[in-house]
Amino acid sequence: MCPFSTLFIVKDALRCVSVCGEKIIFAPLKTGLLKKVFILSLEGVGFGRSYNDYCAFEKMAYSIRKRHMDKRLLKEKAVRVASAFFTERGIRSVKMDDIAMELSISKRTLYELFSDKEELLLEVVKSHREEMKAFMTKEAERAGNVLEIIMAFYRKISQNFKNANNGFFDEIKKYPRVTDLLENGRKDNIEGAMKFYAKGVEQGIFRADVNYRIVQEMMHGQMDTLIQSKSCQQYTMLELFETLMFMHLRGISTEAGLKHVDDFICRMKSEKEQEM
Repeated sequence: MCPFSTLFIVKDALRCVSVCGEKIIFAPLKTGLLKKVFILSLEGVGFGRSYNDYCAFEKMAYSIRKRHMDKRLLKEKAVRVASAFFTERGIRSVKMDDIAMELSISKRTLYELFSDKEELLLEVVKSHREEMKAFMTKEAERAGNVLEIIMAFYRKISQNFKNANNGFFDEIKKYPRVTDLLENGRKDNIEGAMKFYAKGVEQGIFRADVNYRIVQEMMHGQMDTLIQSKSCQQYTMLELFETLMFMHLRGISTEAGLKHVDDFICRMKSEKEQEM
């Protein structure tokens, strides 16, 4: 059985295998059960006349895979470092040199991973969205009602906003590719939000006579307005988000739901006081 399972014909005799995007070209020659290989690659040229040459090929392929794996892990680490720096210091004050220094790599190596600062920020936002999506999916599966989901969401947001620099949320709008991603994500989230509100109505927590698409637009619009106002300089992002969220929750709740919401708010405040 040929050990090279991902081969394709190149011209008449040569064949090649792609390892992590890098092509290694060789010509197999049958001699019994072994393959004689002539290897051409970016890493060197060699003639294969025994099983040892096949092993050499495997070693070369492993080296390439490892290099790409190391690159992927480094990229993930860079995204984590950048996320913390951007959130805590603001985007404008963080330089690519700062991130490279924290990673103990050269700025050139960092630019090999990300073409510019906006691409790095874009990956930070994508990573955050994927993390939140996975978190909310997990919480929705185990929650007894919509308020338990909100509680979990609030705790997660509290962690994210705890050391957040308010300038981050204003500065992020200066990057077109990032704002496009956020806007598209906002549109994609609308149907999910509608299902969430419908579940609350079904559970008797939210009112049935409310247009929840308008509620969703109001939430986003008011948050955007607050970010651009002087309120963002007077209060933390968590305080703004918390006030807006609690106000909307009480406004859309039924009489029976209000008791649950008020109990929820009291628990949130109690947890907050215990952390202080």
